[in-house]
Amino acid sequence: MKSKKKEPCKAGHCIKPMLAEAKKEKLKRNNTRYVLQEKFDGTRGILYIRNGQVTGLISRYCDSNFMERFPEIISDAKFIKTKNCVLDGEITFFKKSGHPFFLTATATPATKKNYTVKYMVFDVLEVDGKNISSLPLLKRLEILEKIIPPDIPHIKIVKTYTDKTKFPKIYKSIVARKGEGVMLKKKGSEYVQNSREHWVKVKKEQTEDCVVCGITEGQGRRKWTFGALVLGQYHNGKLTYVGNVGAGIPDQILIDFYKIALSAKEVQNPFGVKIPTHVKKFIAPLIVVEVKAMERLPTYTLRQPVFKRFRNDKLPQDCTFWGEMNGRWIKKR
Repeated sequence: MKSKKKEPCKAGHCIKPMLAEAKKEKLKRNNTRYVLQEKFDGTRGILYIRNGQVTGLISRYCDSNFMERFPEIISDAKFIKTKNCVLDGEITFFKKSGHPFFLTATATPATKKNYTVKYMVFDVLEVDGKNISSLPLLKRLEILEKIIPPDIPHIKIVKTYTDKTKFPKIYKSIVARKGEGVMLKKKGSEYVQNSREHWVKVKKEQTEDCVVCGITEGQGRRKWTFGALVLGQYHNGKLTYVGNVGAGIPDQILIDFYKIALSAKEVQNPFGVKIPTHVKKFIAPLIVVEVKAMERLPTYTLRQPVFKRFRNDKLPQDCTFWGEMNGRWIKKR
């Protein structure tokens, strides 16, 4: 759970990936503006090839290079049919059964030994030294198909579906085999760095990334550890209380995180206002967790949140939230 010092990246490796908005949007048959791709859960990576050599497999924040961790991906890159390109994709682990499995790129060799890693490519930003990010998405995908052979074991193109009438069925089949969900992308959209304007993610369950801001007192069998994690998300640059999560936390994580919380420096209430819960200890908002929830209430708190996992591939300031204004749900900026 403690983050290691990140390796700085070389000059020229600083593309900020395009992002997706998580919307409460049903997969309707009239999604004429969109194509659909499966959403793979792993670690985002931008692959740079210069003069036939991989020069970087760079994290979404441009602060880590994953080349040494994944030599199989780097080796397979020699089969790409261009000597200069920039690709966008997800470093994803797969079980022997073929199902994707969530592990971040910082997983240890012991943790990932039973899985196969693949770089799942869904976009291309540069080919033969030419920036093509301004081309429509469908044109970029055509180019992608031409440069990546289908038989490379560790570099695969994410399949794109264009028949809108099949979107609901495809989504259901992905969820049925325990997939993460789908991405809807506007057909004619450019690739805009760090923008959420053109992509929508539709997941099998509503999940939120939150910052751990403290712990509550434990009761019953949790008397010797803690009861729940105190959660916050950023809203217009200010940290906002969004609830507590105690459900779903495995016993070993309770013990391990309690030790971390005890050793962490106690801070003043990071929300700046009184919150409706008794906090045993406030800690600096540095650790990110993913939770699933039924919905968000008008108070901005999450209804019945359940702990899913810690995320060391997300920064605290990226934990922003949806809220209700004027009777509709909009994204807070």
